[in-house]
Amino acid sequence: MYSLWVAPEAIKELGDTKRYPAKVARQLLIKILELSVNPRPQDSIQIETGFRVDSGEYRIFYELDHRAQMVKIYLVGKRGDDVPADTTADNSPAAVAEAVPAEGASGVVETTVEASAEGSVDVGAPKTE
Repeated sequence: MYSLWVAPEAIKELGDTKRYPAKVARQLLIKILELSVNPRPQDSIQIETGFRVDSGEYRIFYELDHRAQMVKIYLVGKRGDDVPADTTADNSPAAVAEAVPAEGASGVVETTVEASAEGSVDVGAPKTE
């Protein structure tokens, strides 16, 4: 089983309830969690240095670090979106990779994900340790 690292920008994006209603956020979170069990699902496509997997009308861009057994989620967005929601942020894998803790480093990005009985999903703000 692979561990998951999700870029703070992707966590912030998933928490935007206007762009990602509860049902969509839940589907994307499930797909992200499934990547920890099967990091190369049949519908994944290799692009540049990473992979892309679709979930409905949305895409998840990620890289695999086989040595560290880690899936690194960089971007989540609607198919056809050419511009990230925050156009001031550099969301390229190379830029975001600088925020990824090096092997053996203590920096970890964590967040909370809560689902209510009514079906709403709440993605908490990223916390760093």
